[in-house]
Amino acid sequence: MYTHCKCELMHTIWKLLLDEDFVKVYKYGILIKCTDGITKQVFPHFFTHILC
Repeated sequence: MYTHCKCELMHTIWKLLLDEDFVKVYKYGILIKCTDGITKQVFPHFFTHILC
């Protein structure tokens, strides 16, 4: 039961994190102006360790 609840919690968290706006940025990147004045296109990445 404990393992099932942990998995359900993780699925719910991912569902909240991966909303429409994030998926768009993940696919196409986002322009960010760095401190050196150069604008760069950045793509977010997740590194996960799944225990389910």
